[in-house]
Amino acid sequence: MSDHIIKTLRFEGKAEGWFDPPPQPLNVQREYLFSAVRMTITGAADKRNHDIRVSLTSKPNDDHVNGIFAVVPDKEPSTKGAWSLSRLLPDSAYNVHFSAGGFSDDEHVLIIVELLKLDSTVAAVTRNILRDTEAGDNSVNALTFGFSEASFAHLMVPPSSLPEVEVGPVPFLKVRLSMESLEFPWYPMVYIDVAAEELVIAGNLQLAFYRTTDPAQFPEPVAVVLVQVSVRCRPAMATMTEEILELHFVCAKLLGSISVNVRDPSAETGVAGGFGSVVEFEKSVNDYITQITSKSGELGFALPAYLESRPLPDYWHRVLNMRLEFLRFQYKTVQVHGRPISYLFLVFSMSSLNLPPPCYCEQPSLTQAASETDDSSMPTVFEALQQQAKYGRLLPKKWSKTVTENRTDYTDILGAAQVAAFGMSQKAFREIAKLYANFGSDQSSSTSADGAIYASVRFWYRVSLDTAKIREDGIEAVIDLAGEGSAKAAVRDRCGHDVLRASVSLRLTLQNNSITWRPYISVNNTDPAEMTIAAVADARVGDPDVDFDFVGGPPAPVDQVIDWVLTQLTEGTKNSLGKIASDQLTIRLVRTLEDNGKIRLRFAANEFFEDEAFVLLGQLWSQNWR
Repeated sequence: MSDHIIKTLRFEGKAEGWFDPPPQPLNVQREYLFSAVRMTITGAADKRNHDIRVSLTSKPNDDHVNGIFAVVPDKEPSTKGAWSLSRLLPDSAYNVHFSAGGFSDDEHVLIIVELLKLDSTVAAVTRNILRDTEAGDNSVNALTFGFSEASFAHLMVPPSSLPEVEVGPVPFLKVRLSMESLEFPWYPMVYIDVAAEELVIAGNLQLAFYRTTDPAQFPEPVAVVLVQVSVRCRPAMATMTEEILELHFVCAKLLGSISVNVRDPSAETGVAGGFGSVVEFEKSVNDYITQITSKSGELGFALPAYLESRPLPDYWHRVLNMRLEFLRFQYKTVQVHGRPISYLFLVFSMSSLNLPPPCYCEQPSLTQAASETDDSSMPTVFEALQQQAKYGRLLPKKWSKTVTENRTDYTDILGAAQVAAFGMSQKAFREIAKLYANFGSDQSSSTSADGAIYASVRFWYRVSLDTAKIREDGIEAVIDLAGEGSAKAAVRDRCGHDVLRASVSLRLTLQNNSITWRPYISVNNTDPAEMTIAAVADARVGDPDVDFDFVGGPPAPVDQVIDWVLTQLTEGTKNSLGKIASDQLTIRLVRTLEDNGKIRLRFAANEFFEDEAFVLLGQLWSQNWR
């Protein structure tokens, strides 16, 4: 764990019930991805719990960067994560604010706070999946998307419209069904059972009974039924016009007793209008619950419909110029800050459609788009604190014991636990890069010196990329560049006639050139926002080697402009190759609109495994739970 510590801070002093020491400065020597803090509280007593607040701000104006609000026990090192991940930069200065409650007056307190960078094995697990997928089969070019149970929980958003069914012996009442938590956070808890290869969704099944007449006249339910349920489901790829990820119902069980709240028992407007009595209604409720959990009867559709209507990631539809063949699901356990978090991986093999690379002439550059990333969409620490003050802890212990079956409480490290993986093998990237293997440029330029000597140069070159290789810090391909052209010069009289002129042919080569790609997730803030996963290209260009077709020296008057010709060749080649790399060699891997349940994927980090694979990490959540 020590290699994941960004910095260790000591806050020490006297507490007066609440401990609120001065902030401490933070400077980093290189870029870090801040994810969590580990705290050890030492005071005069044991076995207490303390409400703590850690806030990270940037100087000089103490602008909010990130924050953590949690409950920490005495003398036990406790790791608590931020809701979002934050990049700490070496050219910025920060302050770390800390405060805690639950102490005695005049108590001496020592608190050790370790700022932690992202600690997750998801990239290594992704690499292993890619390696195993390609083992023994040369026809496979492996690509995989991995999503955690913490991300799936955020995707269980309320449907835009709830299913309704008329119930009862007479047409008087209808029931509206929903499934969510009644405590903050509102989304159901979701866990992935790796051994059973199933997802488990635990939440409150709610049946709200309304009059079947005009809802404006009777807007409130006449009865509400609540019961905690655990639903098991399996992912499936449903083939329609595209392959769609769906969740299919397996089984359900009740986690507690059924609560029936009859708000209007009357026959005129309430429960007795549709049933013979409240007792008969309550018996029917038990039958409805049985139908729902057993997928039988007139209400048996409810849970399958709920599962199949969830907005789920679909990035594999948006992989550009590639044909993807779905191979399988894989279930894996990933260690995140020392805790087991379960993941579902979708594994594909990809092949090129052999189409020309798409043109993005009218699109903003990735550098521009990256600067427009909507980080403000993540909940701030202040929003979190407001929610905490209103609803209490993130995951109340009673709720956790009831539905989680002693599994990891990932809400303690939510940002890190929501990191998704987009992994591609070296072999698969080569399949994409071959579309960009050949390109070139044709350039010309002219000048005059003292109004008497005129010169022009024209040259063109072609570039071919050698095999792309994944290195420790990026994806690299060596460039072979060869070109040719000509240079002309003339001495002119006052009337513009050439008095003396000459031309030479030239050959152009470059040595020590390469293209390096680094994957990135960028956002163009349209409505809805457009997200692009791209391998951003950067060119490293050596000095051109120019051979002319003259012997001994350039002929007059070319000899007077030879330095200008060489400058044009050197600068023109370097500049054009750099621009081509930026505009034409950046490989757009995925391009999609955020119009699917407001699902968001934001860049976190890259990890490269030399000669094997790269894994792009991003935090995946739904904006519907802001």
